[in-house]
Amino acid sequence: FNRKENVSTEYVQHNTIHYARSYINEYFTTSINLEELASSAGYSPSRFRILFRKETGFSPKEYILNKRFSHAKTLLKSTELPITEIASLCGFLDYPQFNKFFNARAGMNPKDFRKENRQSVATVVE
Repeated sequence: FNRKENVSTEYVQHNTIHYARSYINEYFTTSINLEELASSAGYSPSRFRILFRKETGFSPKEYILNKRFSHAKTLLKSTELPITEIASLCGFLDYPQFNKFFNARAGMNPKDFRKENRQSVATVVE
């Protein structure tokens, strides 16, 4: 009986975290209150972080930041949008915050990333 109960509990936890992950995937460009997300999932913030990390390998905050970084790289590579607009579209409050974040992750600022990416694309085309 205990095994069946544990499987059921794990299944519920998996589905709950899957729902939270889907929510983050859809709304990562907005401000997400992790305490409210945890509460809506029926967990305390600390328990939610533990379960989320167990399921995804990342804390909820890390997961959101990874999504934002990936989205920023895609926009920098594939659009002509101003970097300040990309910062906003990726959920950052302002350019300095975005620049600092991007530089820490990529080892270069967004402008240099875009320039370097374009050069490599131009090389491939030639």
